[in-house]
Amino acid sequence: MTDTAQKTASPAYEYAPPHPRTDELIAYEESLPVELRRINRTGTIWFAAAIIAIGIPLAGLLAAGWRPHDLPLIAGAAWWVGSALTMLGIAGFAWAGCPVLAWPAAQAYRQKSLCIRGGVGLYFAGTVIAAVAMLSV
Repeated sequence: MTDTAQKTASPAYEYAPPHPRTDELIAYEESLPVELRRINRTGTIWFAAAIIAIGIPLAGLLAAGWRPHDLPLIAGAAWWVGSALTMLGIAGFAWAGCPVLAWPAAQAYRQKSLCIRGGVGLYFAGTVIAAVAMLSV
């Protein structure tokens, strides 16, 4: 742009969003396999960590004689809801850690990024709900 064109350009020109360039699109498409590998790796790690973090305390509670049906009705219902949300979160981790077999990379990236993010949210929400239900008695 020339000096006179810069002086007469509207302020909106300076703040207009840039148009996607071909090299940015190519970089995006080249980064998809890298991102998919990262999500697969972190999904597997989250899955293993979640199984260990839930399995060890729950095994200890069950070995000590605690049972979910010992909770009052409201706390028991909250515990089961929290447990279901936790299991959905773990299922999200499992799906994010699975290899891509049937979808194009862009679609698989969307699915796996949604699964890992949703899995983290459901896992933590469910764990907190179940723990609060157990501790509320």
